[in-house]
Amino acid sequence: MRLKSSALVVLAVLVMAGALVAPSTSEAVNITNVVVTTTDGSTFSGCVTAAVCTNKIWDLGATGINLSSPGQTLVLTQNQAGLASGIAAYNFDTSDHGRGPATITINANPTIVDPTGILNFGGVDDDSQTTNEARNWSTSIGGVAASYQVQVGYADSLHLNACADAGDTNCYPNGGPNGGPWQGTATFFLGNGSGLPIAGYPQSTHCSFAAATCFDAGAILITALLAGKVPGPATLLLLGSGLLGLALYRGRFVKKSA
Repeated sequence: MRLKSSALVVLAVLVMAGALVAPSTSEAVNITNVVVTTTDGSTFSGCVTAAVCTNKIWDLGATGINLSSPGQTLVLTQNQAGLASGIAAYNFDTSDHGRGPATITINANPTIVDPTGILNFGGVDDDSQTTNEARNWSTSIGGVAASYQVQVGYADSLHLNACADAGDTNCYPNGGPNGGPWQGTATFFLGNGSGLPIAGYPQSTHCSFAAATCFDAGAILITALLAGKVPGPATLLLLGSGLLGLALYRGRFVKKSA
């Protein structure tokens, strides 16, 4: 069915009017603030460079971390390089902080509760030198629909027993049924292995203090979804202009044929 020129003009005007009132949308997930809270009251935070947040162990850059296309990832774990508070320490050892589930708050979005018990080792950390705590990435534990999802895991190349992350057993949370990135494969990776031995702690066969590859840390994976975005004003204006041009062309064609 063909639309008459007058109908095309009306449709074009409606679309272009919508562009004037449509909110500008960005095809990016911008992470500017992350807070992890454990049940013993400890807080681990990340925020933009100029901001102050409690126990800042992640610097999210001047304007935040932008995940600009579907599938881009941000991993947060221990010892972000260049951040003075976390060069050598095991500063995200979440399994030693409380027996209840940790919570994660991203930007001003609703708080996510870790239902997996991965971050706090199920509340039964035995504080030994041998028990390996590595766990692969969970399924999604929350996030914002059509924007991003959140998963949790645990990296443990420090403890002496065999790596306990089922599936690939490499001590890092990047295998198993849910796959997922780690250092070298994540779009953004804020973390590093520690070069700091714990007093009296034997050298693990899974890492090297000298090479700073030892992890004993919770890990958070944020993945951009970006589905179902509403067209922004520029897109609507372009569409409206095209419809208007089509209407004018059709009008001229009809006159010539008359």
